Amino acid sequence: MGIIFTSPEIVEIAIRIEEDGEKFYSKMKEKVEGEETKSLFDFLSKQEKQHIKDFRKLYNLVKNNRETIVGDEEEFALYMRAYMDTWTIDTFKKRTSELNPEEVDSILRFAIDFEKETILFYYGMRDRLSSNAAPIVNNIIEQERRHITILKNFLRDRTGDVDELLYSSLESELLAKKFYEEAEAKAESNAGKKFFKELAQFEQVHYDRIKKIIEARKNGEKLEVSPATKVIDKVTSEVQGEFEPNKDEIADVLILAIDAEKTAAERYKKIVERVENVEEKKIFENLADEERKHQRILEDEFYQISNRGVFIWGD
Repeated sequence: MGIIFTSPEIVEIAIRIEEDGEKFYSKMKEKVEGEETKSLFDFLSKQEKQHIKDFRKLYNLVKNNRETIVGDEEEFALYMRAYMDTWTIDTFKKRTSELNPEEVDSILRFAIDFEKETILFYYGMRDRLSSNAAPIVNNIIEQERRHITILKNFLRDRTGDVDELLYSSLESELLAKKFYEEAEAKAESNAGKKFFKELAQFEQVHYDRIKKIIEARKNGEKLEVSPATKVIDKVTSEVQGEFEPNKDEIADVLILAIDAEKTAAERYKKIVERVENVEEKKIFENLADEERKHQRILEDEFYQISNRGVFIWGD
């Protein structure tokens, strides 16, 4: 027996899920101690805000198209109940209220579970949307998967040794590369596309470098000090720049990127503190410095986008 479900109703549930997530991360940011932990939850809160915007775009798309979804009544009811029994608004509020701000590891594990359950819901939701609407959900699913990696890495960073920090860095550099590749696709100006493309290339260089370091440590080999990656660390305001038509979305992307680069620099700083060899310290100091340069150029571009609506990037 079949039943007709409307796409807008399902998207409304997704919006509520993201709103719960955004409130949770914002609340944790205010309650926990430590700048790094606060920064993590601030970053995730901003990501959830972006997801809310994306789902509202999706809502308008399916509503304007008057989409309906034909599904199996029993199967869909069971699927919805499995999620909603665990993560209804009342249950979510109760579970988050029981978290102790001093027990950060427990908060991180709760957040990981929440992100996992959210992904499962979105997979089922995506399968019931049209081919025009599904790509938006696919993009959000990918971002939620990255949230899990970020949360797991942060959990590992809190108590991990140098090798665990390196594995976290390896995963983070790969995520950063993918993030900038997606940002390149969102940018509509040539300068913006070039800017994000080069940042993606920088992250690939870092990924390759960390991979070699991990392999060298595993084989007991001496680490070699690589030359610093050439990074333009200052955006010249006197240059006219190129107008970015998609400036509002790109501004949101830049905010997230700034937070991510800051986190990367802090991770390399931790490694510097935990290694004893002077030459090894220099390697990770260089990496931390490069991430800080990335942060500065992102901040400069954010200023230009926010105030002038332009990208200043080129030869």
